[in-house]
Amino acid sequence: MKAQQALSRYFVEEGVFPAGTSADDWVGDRWYRIGGLPVFPLVGKIKQSLILHDLHHVVTGYHTTWRGELELAGWELGSGGCARHLFFWVDRLVAVLLGLIFQPRLTLRAFRKGWRQRNLYPLQASQALAIEIDELRRYVRREAA
Repeated sequence: MKAQQALSRYFVEEGVFPAGTSADDWVGDRWYRIGGLPVFPLVGKIKQSLILHDLHHVVTGYHTTWRGELELAGWELGSGGCARHLFFWVDRLVAVLLGLIFQPRLTLRAFRKGWRQRNLYPLQASQALAIEIDELRRYVRREAA
């Protein structure tokens, strides 16, 4: 299964999308929405960063809850940071600081797990979406294909 299909399935399972919604719609949408209402525009690298971040949820299994976001922030920084995605460097640093305050053990455990892995930020979002999800998981775990 391609990563884009896995992302659609994951979002439905997590309750982010209603059943029958495709990641295709989300990838093409230029707005960050809460409850279907556009909150702020997703332009340039922010959308690319968000796609890669959401794929990290799929490959790591961290949920889209507040706790899962704090864990994923620790993992993303531990696994190499956010490459050229400046907005996400700021976002992830703030999330890790919050994680160290409210969920220190989980945040540090996720950071240590990330330390042994790598993330998808060096890739182009369109490239990552087109790869088989199992291949992305192997890439993250640094396993040979």
